[in-house]
Amino acid sequence: MGTPIPLPDSTNPPSPDRFPIVVVEDDEAIRTLVSKVLGAQGYVVHTETTVEKALVRLKGLPAPILVVDKNLPGLTGIDLVETLRSARHDFEAILMTAHADVESLSRALHLGVFRCVLKPFHNEELSAAVAGAANRLFLRIDLRARKADLEARNAELEASLAKLHEAQQARMLGERLASIGRLAAGVAHEINTPLSSVLANLALMGEALAKVADAGVVTSELDEMLRDARAAADRVRVIVRDLKTFSRGDEERVGPVAIRPIIEATINMAYNEIRHRARLVKDYGESCRVHANEARLGQVVLNLLLNAAQAIPPGDEGSNEAGHEIRVVTRDEDETVLIEVKDTGSGIPKDVLERIFEPFFTTKPIGIGTGLGLSICHSIVTGFGGTIDVDSVVGFGTRVRVHLPKGRALSIHPTASPEPPPVRRARVLAVDDDAQFLRTIARVLGRENEVVQAGGGREALERLSSGEKFDAILCDLMMPEMTGMDLHAELCRIAPGEAAAMIFLTGGTFTPEAQAFLESVPNPRLSKPFDLKEMRRTVAEAVERRASAGR
Repeated sequence: MGTPIPLPDSTNPPSPDRFPIVVVEDDEAIRTLVSKVLGAQGYVVHTETTVEKALVRLKGLPAPILVVDKNLPGLTGIDLVETLRSARHDFEAILMTAHADVESLSRALHLGVFRCVLKPFHNEELSAAVAGAANRLFLRIDLRARKADLEARNAELEASLAKLHEAQQARMLGERLASIGRLAAGVAHEINTPLSSVLANLALMGEALAKVADAGVVTSELDEMLRDARAAADRVRVIVRDLKTFSRGDEERVGPVAIRPIIEATINMAYNEIRHRARLVKDYGESCRVHANEARLGQVVLNLLLNAAQAIPPGDEGSNEAGHEIRVVTRDEDETVLIEVKDTGSGIPKDVLERIFEPFFTTKPIGIGTGLGLSICHSIVTGFGGTIDVDSVVGFGTRVRVHLPKGRALSIHPTASPEPPPVRRARVLAVDDDAQFLRTIARVLGRENEVVQAGGGREALERLSSGEKFDAILCDLMMPEMTGMDLHAELCRIAPGEAAAMIFLTGGTFTPEAQAFLESVPNPRLSKPFDLKEMRRTVAEAVERRASAGR
């Protein structure tokens, strides 16, 4: 904040040459006398004969002291003081007069004249008056500088306090988000395992019903009920996925991806919502790749398109009388690529705009929005090293701009990887502390494989330690007593081949140790809730690798 300001010291007067003296006197003898007296004391003295000449002289002098005769030809000395006082304050005035009438003295004092000196005067009297004027001028200038410095320091202090308050608010928000994130991660983990069972069993029911549909056993009503159940369960899956994304960084790998196919696929998903509300305009620039993950980037674009559509009231699809528009723009901007979604909807009020990236904040009715959409978009985009910003005007619409770092194009040589048909029924060990989930795995894999169930890491370790062999081991990462990480470590020590056959099942909760573990091992992993085809393919590939290794 700087050093303290010293108080002016009236006992230590300023140097005489600090303030120039301007003597305005039409009598040459008096003018010469004043100049000699003050010059001998070290003052720099200028002399003038009229007010007009004095005004010209004073323009180039900072902080002068006037020694001026009251009676001058034309304008008087008091007129000179009055003229200067209206234009500047950094001067002092001493009035010389041979006739001290009350009216003139009253006017002079009102204008701030420091002292009146009667003619004829003593040299000491004049010197004392000038010294007093110089000291008073010094005090005034020094106090004014002190005031300006204090105001600057006060502004600096206010700015520092504002920054401190902003940092404190950011810290409090960070702590709140971290708490919400931990809660979201726990909720996601607890939901994912039973949700996996629900989705897998619904998929199995769909496969079974499809086989008997030709026999006329399945009614359209039963088929519709199954579709509705699967749609509702899938909606829960999307919400849990968003919770997982919000609670931690996305574990899926990122790399260079082309944005145009992602945007086109996402538009197809959202078009039914858009077409009843607005005209869709595509304004694509050069086709570029960005550093991202296809699925997560698609999730961002879908959120932005749906938000844009929902900001516009439904209208006549054919005429689109409101003239509303949703514009999707892509641009190459040096080191980044811009993706912009702009609508002509209702706009966002300023107080709402300040909170749109907060998790669980929504202005939509209950059951319509979770308040996670834009916070998820923010989390995903920043996770890719990009930025997202929103500007909006109520009644005119909203524009969301996403900037993502460019991704280098890779030369990809796809190789055919058809799912190999098993030459025999493989042995698969399923390890999880949830019995219902184990039964679901057995149903999903049981036709092609012999599925053995273990209710935890210790039970699995006992089987493997006794010499049992398996072609693949599906193991939950986080379990009580012995985690999947602990089981992997033990198998690396006693049976490295079995450790290599492990496929990890993740439900969404990751400690730093678990995250580091997954990044350090090459084993495949499946996220709950899993897709049936994905699980069957992953297991089949693991079995094939084991067979190729000559188990």
